[in-house]
Amino acid sequence: APPAPRANEPQSSAPRETPSPSLSHSKDAPPPSPPPSRRRRTLEELADGILDSFLSKEVAPLKRGMSTAKPVTTGANVLHDVDAVTRRVCADFLDAQRSVSGVGSGRVSVPVGGGGSNETRSVNLTRTATLSELKRMRRQYVRWITDHPPTDTSEGGIASSFLSYVEAQL
Repeated sequence: APPAPRANEPQSSAPRETPSPSLSHSKDAPPPSPPPSRRRRTLEELADGILDSFLSKEVAPLKRGMSTAKPVTTGANVLHDVDAVTRRVCADFLDAQRSVSGVGSGRVSVPVGGGGSNETRSVNLTRTATLSELKRMRRQYVRWITDHPPTDTSEGGIASSFLSYVEAQL
């Protein structure tokens, strides 16, 4: 079946209606003046208005967000240190998890102090974590810590913060 004709098919015999540009005033007549409320302002008046709007007391202060937050100053090797500490903690966590035989849940003590310190932190396990899970959590933690540095940047503080993150994920 042939296609149905369009309702508004253009007709080639009818001339197109295009609006022609027309001037509303002649060469001798002055251009129409703007309404009294829309007086033209000089460039200096415009600049003064803009500057006054910036300096007025009515401007609301900036809301706290990522763009207005002050950056936390940290040492040059912080991410390297975080990476090294979390690698060590992952290895210690897996060793502690292996020492709690079989059940897969319970409480394990993971050393958090570096340099021969005897500090440990207990972690509640709801299930066993695999090596690949711990690696994924470590990468996520290192990414997260770039924007949210821990309050305690010592080795023990970083290890404790990472173990809290792991415990929350499990």
